Amino acid sequence: MAALTEKGVTVAECDREAFKKRVAPQTENFIKARPESKAVIDIIRSTQA
Repeated sequence: MAALTEKGVTVAECDREAFKKRVAPQTENFIKARPESKAVIDIIRSTQA
């Protein structure tokens, strides 16, 4: 993040838990519509930012 701010990028902090709760329904709907995406989404969910 420091490298970005040094280059003039504004980084806004967010409440990650609130964000996760807010996007959970959209993610689940996406998985229902495209079941083949579940494996990729599970990998993404297993990562830490």
